[in-house]
Parts: sequence; structure tokens; C-alpha cells
Amino acid sequence: MEKNTFSFNVTISLLILNYYWVCTAGNGAYLSTDQHALEAIRAQITVDHSGVLSKNWTSDTSFCTWSGVSCGVQVQTQRVIALRLSSMGLVGKISPYIGNLSFLILIDLTNNSFHGSIPFEIKKLHHLEKVYMGRNDLTGNLPLSYFNNMPRLEKLYMNDNNFTGTLSLFFLDNMPSLKTLVLSYNSLHGNIPPEVGNESSLQDLYLNNNQFTGLVPPAIFNQSSLRRIELSSNALSGSLPKDMCDHLVKLRLFYISGNKFTGPIPSNIYKCQQLRYLSLSMNKFNSSIPREIGNLTLLKELFLGQNDLQGSIPEEIGNLKRLQKLSIFAANLVGNIPQIIFNMSSLRFFDISNNSLSGVLSPNVYINLPNLEGLHIFSNQFTGQVPHGFWKLKGIRRLMLSLNNFTGSIPPEVGNLTRLKNLYLGRNQFTGTFNNECIHFI
Repeated sequence: MEKNTFSFNVTISLLILNYYWVCTAGNGAYLSTDQHALEAIRAQITVDHSGVLSKNWTSDTSFCTWSGVSCGVQVQTQRVIALRLSSMGLVGKISPYIGNLSFLILIDLTNNSFHGSIPFEIKKLHHLEKVYMGRNDLTGNLPLSYFNNMPRLEKLYMNDNNFTGTLSLFFLDNMPSLKTLVLSYNSLHGNIPPEVGNESSLQDLYLNNNQFTGLVPPAIFNQSSLRRIELSSNALSGSLPKDMCDHLVKLRLFYISGNKFTGPIPSNIYKCQQLRYLSLSMNKFNSSIPREIGNLTLLKELFLGQNDLQGSIPEEIGNLKRLQKLSIFAANLVGNIPQIIFNMSSLRFFDISNNSLSGVLSPNVYINLPNLEGLHIFSNQFTGQVPHGFWKLKGIRRLMLSLNNFTGSIPPEVGNLTRLKNLYLGRNQFTGTFNNECIHFI
């Protein structure tokens, strides 16, 4: 009996040792794979300005302690899960061995000088959740198909590179978790695929500063999850839907400046109640400014300039108490400046230059603009004296009143504007003497 018991114990012990050896050997193989992959990535770096990789990525220490490398917390799964190499001054190519870091959740290569194309092997990283490759020198067709079949991918940043090509119809296939897509500042062209508007999880869409043409897919305006839409500086055309804000209830930023949009500014824009930033400038919009825009009480920035607008500035804009930047330059506006604008105390920048605005700006109008840094009202048809309050704008840096019909004298109080950098008063009808010593600091 004792002999059988001994034999049984020995057998169990051998099995346990064998299992331990297999597990350890297997885990060691994976660790070796990760280390070799990192070494291959380092080998593709030709310039390491900060010396981080050359000095820190050495065999003297565990790769899990290397700068920019993060591993899983559990001992049995000590695999690389994050690679953070942003702003390290690195020059080189992205090694195909990055595809062997099979547990990667995050890649951040932002703000370096990686060049060449994105390796095909990145397709193998099915656990990826966040990819940041912006502000590099990457080239070739943008390989968005490499990121298909990544069900956990939430953020994809490919901005500020040299990618070319078009967006394929199915480039968002099998990315059900994608929340942020940033492709701005590349050389992408063609139409924006209608599929973009069908991505129910998408919150932030940045396609600005490319060469996209055609219409904006209508489905985008039905995507209730969207918070930010940035399509500026392309060659997009068409008009905005009359009901564009019926579904965009979470929209905070809508930038479409520098395109070829035509037609009216939709009056139902007031339904985008969460808007903070709105830029429609440098297009061909040809309606009046809808009064309903005054209901967007969370707005911080409003840019409507360089359009073919009609009519005057609506009084309702004065309801935008949080507005910091208001620019409606070169937009064919006529009429007076609503005096309520001079009480928008949050304003930092106000530009209505190059219009046909007219009327007398009362010299005694109450001005409550304590944060104003830039006031551009040049090239209009204003008459009368400059309001006294203009000379009391303590934070003003740029005061541009030229090319109007202002009269009266320039008061010595101009010398109290100690932050002033640019003062333009020419082509008016000012009289009297002007003390240059008052503005010796300009």
C-alpha cells in the first residue's frame, strides 16, 4: 500500500512539474516575442534625438520597465499592452514587427518623424482600442482597411501626415466601437462615403484640410451620437438640410468653413442647443443671418464671414452671453451695429470689417467689453465720433477703425491702452493734432 501511495505521489509531482514547465516555457516564449518585437521597432529608428530608446531600451532591464512601454498587471500575462512614444523626436519607419505585440491596446506615435507606410502586420492587433499616429511624415494610401475587424477600437488619429487616396465605401466595417476618427491635414480626395453617417457610435469626425469633394452624406445629419463635425478646408458643395439640427442634439462643434456650400443658413440651427463652436465662413451662403441663432446660448465662437449674406446683424446675437469670438467680416452686411453687442462682456474678438455697415456709433454708448483684445470694424461706412468707451478698452491689442467716415479728434486717452499692438485709424476724417508720444509703444 505504501509503495502504491509513493508511486501515485511521484506521478502527481511529475505532472505538476511538467505543467509548470509547459506554462512557464509558453509564457516565456510570448515574453521573448514581445521583447524581440520591441527590439525590431527600435532597430527601425534612425534618429533618436532624446536618446530615450538608445539609453533606456537595453537588455539590462525588463522590457516592461522601458520608457513608453506598459505591460499587463498580472504576472502570468506580462504582455505589452501600450506603446507610448509620442514627442520623442524619433525618425524612422514603423517596423512590421509591431504586429507581434498581439496584446496591444494602445499605440501612440504622435508628433515624431515616422515616415513610409503603415505596415500591413498591424492588422493582427485585434485588441487595439486607441491608435494615435498624427503629426508624422507617413505616406501612401491611407490603409484604413487594416483597422477593420478591430471590435474594440475607439479612437483612430491619422492627422497631419501625407496620406493620399480615397475613403472606400466600407472603410468602417467591423469597427462598432469607433468614437473618434481624425484624418485631418492629409491629401485625401474623392467623396465622403455615406457609410460615415451610419456609424452609430461615432462622436467626433475630423476630415478637415483635405481635398474632399461632393456632397456631405445626408446620414451624417441624422447621426445623433455626433458631438464634433470638422469638415473645413475641402471642396465640399451643396446646401445644408433645413432640418439639419433635428437629430444632432449632442453637437458641440460644427466647422465647415472654406468649402463651396450654398443656399441659406438653416433657421432650425437653434435646435443644436449644445453648440459651442460654429464656423460657416468662406462659403457661398446667401441668406440673412437667422434670428434663431440667438438661441444658441452656449456658443463661444461664431464665424460667418466671407459669405454672400443679406440684411443686417440681428439683435438676437446679443443674447449669446458666453460668446468669445464673433467674426462676420466681408459678408455684404448692411445696417447698424446692434448696441447690445457692446455689452457682450465675454467677447475677446469682434470682426465685422469689410461690409457696408453704417450709422453713427454714439460717442456715449455704454461699452462693457472688459475682455476684448481685437476690435476690427474697418472698411465700413460708420460716421460720427468714435465712442469714448473704445479708448478705455484696457485689454485691447488690435484696434482697427480705418476706412470709415469717423470725425472728431483722437483723444490723449489712447496712450492709456498699454497692451495695444496695432492701431489703424487712417482714411477717416479725424481733425486736430495727434500726439505720437501717446502711442510710442505701438
